Amino acid sequence: MANALICLLHQTNYLLDLQINALERSFVQAGGYSEQLATARLTERRRESPIKPTGPAAPPVKAPDCPQCGQPMVLRTARQGARAGSQFWGCSTYPKCKGVVPL
Repeated sequence: MANALICLLHQTNYLLDLQINALERSFVQAGGYSEQLATARLTERRRESPIKPTGPAAPPVKAPDCPQCGQPMVLRTARQGARAGSQFWGCSTYPKCKGVVPL
């Protein structure tokens, strides 16, 4: 009886390990918590306040969708290179997608 109970406990432990490993894999493939939170935050910011170009009577500009993956884009500023300081639309899922649209 004791051996049967020990075997049952080991089998239960093994099955739980398989289930936890499958959940971990799906979590990592979905981007993990930080990536999902950042994407949700960027989407909410896009909904709350559209980008406004400079000028007194300029209408608000809606952020375009990425031409490569269809996700919302965010306004970014180049930090280095020949275009340092200039703005462009970059995919909100960067570095997963490197879609870029000139401003």
